[in-house]
Amino acid sequence: MAYGYLRAVIGAPSRRKDRHKATLASRVTVTGKNLRGEEVAIQVPISHIPPYEFVLNLPQPGILRGAEPSATGEVSFDTFLPHSNPLRKLRERLGLSEINTPVMSFPVTGFMRMIAKIGHAYLMAELGPGRYESDVRDFILGDTSEAWYRVGGYEPPASQVSPALSYRVIPSPSGNLLAVDISLAVFPRLPRYQVVCGRLRSEA
Repeated sequence: MAYGYLRAVIGAPSRRKDRHKATLASRVTVTGKNLRGEEVAIQVPISHIPPYEFVLNLPQPGILRGAEPSATGEVSFDTFLPHSNPLRKLRERLGLSEINTPVMSFPVTGFMRMIAKIGHAYLMAELGPGRYESDVRDFILGDTSEAWYRVGGYEPPASQVSPALSYRVIPSPSGNLLAVDISLAVFPRLPRYQVVCGRLRSEA
């Protein structure tokens, strides 16, 4: 995943101590042309590849914009590179006149599932199953049919806020919805996301 490499570069916390070290030691293929104009392919450690930073902008959850539960959404990406132009330095170090680096994959649905897990876990901790009825459990377990209905961002994209996690109650004809605002502060360029995780159970 695109953020796996970026997490390794910045040393973000990981459950496995050796994960970042293994990620940075992995080798990837760089293609381009040498100074004689010949096509070449060179393997380099992934740590030599500039840390592209992907910013994923998601539409509002469908349930908040009146979409059908099965409707999908359109995403947009912003990409940032360090100001020091490390790609030029890598090209010169390898003796190339042109260089192409691998494009990091970005599994959008997997990222959305991570956001849903965060929102679900937060509400379980804050409210517990007695007051929180989950609507994202099936998505977390692999059913993507309502992913875009429950998970998204803001339109236009909203900036991160502190605290990084908070919830709000949204009145609706079918009951009080519970939405969680999520700011992934370890990646400050990212926008704020929101997950409509479920419903507030009525007090007994």
